[in-house]
Amino acid sequence: MPARLLGLPFLALFIWSVYAAWGAEDQSYAFPILFSVLMLALVYVFSPEINWRYYLRYTPSPDKPILQLLRQFGTVYNSLSAEEQKKFEQRLFLTVTATDFMPQGLPSIPEDIKYMLVYPQVCLNLNQDQWLCEKLQKTVVYGHPFPSPAYPKALHASEWFAEDGVLIFSVPHVIEGFTKAGGIYNVVFHEQAKVFRECHPEKDLELPAEDWVWEKLATISGLSKTTIQQTIGLPLHDPYPVSVHHFFYFTEAFSITWPELYARYAGIFGYDPLNA
Repeated sequence: MPARLLGLPFLALFIWSVYAAWGAEDQSYAFPILFSVLMLALVYVFSPEINWRYYLRYTPSPDKPILQLLRQFGTVYNSLSAEEQKKFEQRLFLTVTATDFMPQGLPSIPEDIKYMLVYPQVCLNLNQDQWLCEKLQKTVVYGHPFPSPAYPKALHASEWFAEDGVLIFSVPHVIEGFTKAGGIYNVVFHEQAKVFRECHPEKDLELPAEDWVWEKLATISGLSKTTIQQTIGLPLHDPYPVSVHHFFYFTEAFSITWPELYARYAGIFGYDPLNA
């Protein structure tokens, strides 16, 4: 971390000052000791801001294991040009860095899970000027389906709690949705689509919750409304997040079955691999 490197000279000054002051009869080493302690405290307090500003200017790509994961399972990433892939990698790293992850009942959240959680967010926002949403405050991760204050009696796999800006997910569903793209409904994409709409109210992202809409979506994906409801674990009333999921995962079928909506989404998300 850049903040740790910045703090190393002050740590060295502190250690040297304490060592030099040992047994000294005057107070000449008090100032460097106090100065180094103060600077270390400041670096610690402002380390998130220091790291963020550094990474914005010198953005690395994710580590090799994450890149291998992307190349194996990242269907959207793999459809991009080399230049766009580099941009995707950097946005992915920055989004993980900016996200406040909170494990629930887990000792920690593995790095690969963090990247699976923000992957849909980067897909949706890759070509947006505002690519981080201030309304998204935390991402909470359970090791299993969970109840929540909004749905205390339903064990479910995902939820966007807009009032507090919190996304909640079950790890097994996160992994399956990412590694079995198109076969298992990706609940992370589903909830991130809701966040995107919350952050971009100026965009045309409403769909009527009518039978013909659900029928079109089922034709595109082969996934019925009932199947998707069972995967999420909650009643499904809004077709919008489902349509966004299908736009990214069933691109060709979407363009054939619903060309008007495909064209609209291609303009909104800046993603159109069929006409690149």
